[in-house]
Order: sequence, then C-alpha cells, then structure tokens
Amino acid sequence: MGMDTKALRTFQYGLYLLSAVDEGGREVGCVVNTGMQLTSRPYRVMVAVNHDNVTYAAIKRTRRFALTTLSREADMGLIGGFGFRHSDAADKFAGLDVDHTAAGLPYVRTAAAAVVECAVVTALDAGSHEVFVGEVTDARVIDPKAEPLTYAYYHDVLRGTTPPAASAFIADEPAPAAGPAPAVPEAVAEPAPAPAAPAESGAKHHFKCNLCGYVYETADDELPDDFRCPMCGAAKSMFSKLD
Repeated sequence: MGMDTKALRTFQYGLYLLSAVDEGGREVGCVVNTGMQLTSRPYRVMVAVNHDNVTYAAIKRTRRFALTTLSREADMGLIGGFGFRHSDAADKFAGLDVDHTAAGLPYVRTAAAAVVECAVVTALDAGSHEVFVGEVTDARVIDPKAEPLTYAYYHDVLRGTTPPAASAFIADEPAPAAGPAPAVPEAVAEPAPAPAAPAESGAKHHFKCNLCGYVYETADDELPDDFRCPMCGAAKSMFSKLD
C-alpha cells in the first residue's frame, strides 16, 4: 500500500511567533506552527525551527527563545511579515507594538494571546528542523479573551500558504482559493503552487505573484502602479495576469 501524505494534514497545530536576540543584540523572529507544552514539573515547552532561519542560529547560540501565541485577530500583514521575510533583509519588528520578556526577548503584543520565555535545556536535530526544549522562565497572558489562531484557520479563512521551510510543509499541498486582498506586509516569499480557478460570475481578473504564488482577484484590467502583494510585499512588476 502506498503512503498517502494527506494523513499528515489531520494533525492540528497553532500558529506562533518565535523570537530571540542574537549575540550582537539584534532582535529576530519567525513564524512557526510546531510549539507545545511538554511537561508541568517543571514547565517545559518545545518548538521546532528550520536550520536555515536566522532565528534558529540566534537560539542555538544564546539558548533562549520567546514563543508568542497568535490570536485570530492576526492578519496576513503580521503573519507574512514574519513568515515570508528574512531577518537579514529587514527588521521584522519595526513599526509594531513590541514589548520584552524578563530576559529582554522581544514579542509583539498586536494580535497576541500570550507569550512564554524559555531557557533551552536540550535540543534534537530532526533533519530540516531542530527541536528545542526550553524551561519556562517567564509567562504572560496578553489578551485573556483572545481565541488562539490555528493552522486550519490560517489556511481555510485567511487563505494562507505553507512555505517550504515550515515543518508542516507537504510537497503536494494545494494552493489557497483566490479572494480579496488582506492587509499588506513587506515580505520576500518562497514559490507557491499554482492558483485556484477564477470566480464563475462577474467580470473578474486574476493576477498571480511570481514570488509567493498569491492570486489577487479584481474587477480592474490592470494593477495600480503602487500595488504590493498582500502576502509577500512584491511589487506590481512581479505579477503575471492570468485572465
């Protein structure tokens, strides 16, 4: 019997901002979907992060990280800014409502439910990712009424894509359906699968971002000159018209 990788899509995940401070004092961060509490005596949390991420290198050297649970109030500007940009290319925290944990690690208060700060006690090389287990040294509830953002909500409602660097990436994952543009981030994305079919009714045109694969639907025949990709921030010149 052949292996059906769709079985992996039945696992449930949250969506988190993982942050750290590198040896030079630079604040870095990225989006991850694999984070969870492991034990209660003592309180320990695990997170998996890709070896290619700047955040990974910072945690590896400093042995500290902060994990922020995003809420459903998070938009694609926030998620795309941390999930599709590289920390060497831009300050991901610029212009956001940022606070710091007891050890001085940055976290974003906007659209956040809670944050935990951890000191790494062990690490496991898991292939493309490294699993860090950290003992909780600080924990704060940011919004007690917030509903945590799940990966399913990110895909089904926000129409988000899974970048190849994500631990839950599946090679044959379908692209999200085309829809209205969410808030605009600044980002550089990985290539994404082909877009969904156009809408059946109305005079609609679809433009595909050649960087991240996002499909923008509009009644206009052309994109505005100052248009930016809602997912990755690419300029108009990076879009191809589909119909």
